[in-house]
Amino acid sequence: MELNKKIEGILGLSAIGDAMGATTENLTFGQIREMFTAPVTTFQKPGKTAFALGNEAGEITDDFSQIYMLSKAILSNKGRITRDIVIKAILEWSDIPKYFNRFAGPTTRSAIEMYKNPGMEMKPLPGAVAVDYASKATNGAAMKIAPAGILHPGNLEAAIDDAIVIAQVTHDNSLAIFRGLCYCCSNERITCRKGYY
Repeated sequence: MELNKKIEGILGLSAIGDAMGATTENLTFGQIREMFTAPVTTFQKPGKTAFALGNEAGEITDDFSQIYMLSKAILSNKGRITRDIVIKAILEWSDIPKYFNRFAGPTTRSAIEMYKNPGMEMKPLPGAVAVDYASKATNGAAMKIAPAGILHPGNLEAAIDDAIVIAQVTHDNSLAIFRGLCYCCSNERITCRKGYY
C-alpha cells in the first residue's frame, strides 16, 4: 500500500473513531450494551451522557479537530514540527467556539490562556498539589499526536522527538507525554510497514 493511502487511512480512521466514540464516551461497557444492544458500527447522535451532546451523527469533536488544525499548520511550515507552529495551531483551534468552548479540558485551557497572555505561567488545576502529575495525565497529548508519526515513516526517533514537541505545548508531564508517544509510535509503524494495517 502506498504511503499516501496509509496517511489517508490514519487520518480518516481518526476522524471516524472520534465521531463514533463521541456517542459512547462516558459510558461503561454495560451501559453501551444496554443502550445499543449491539456493537456500535454506524454514526449515532450523541446522547445526554456525552460531552458531544448537541453534535450530529458523524460530527467530530476536539480530538480530530486538533489533528486537522495541527496538520494544516505543519503543512504550511513545509512539514516541520516546531513549538511555535504547534502553539499557532492550538491558538487558532481555540478561536473556534464550537470546539474550544464545548470540549477543551482544563489542562488545554490553562495552556492556551498562558499563550494568549505572555508572561503568565500555566495555572495548576483546581485541587492539584505540586506533585500531582496524574491530574494532568489526560488524553490531551495523545489525541492530537498523529502528525508526528505520519511525518516520519521509518524514523521512529524523529517521530518521538516531534511527538514530545507537540505534547509539551499543552501537556508537559511524563504521563501525558508517554500516552502520546504510544499513539505516535503506532502511527509511525503503520506508515513504514508493507501491506495493510
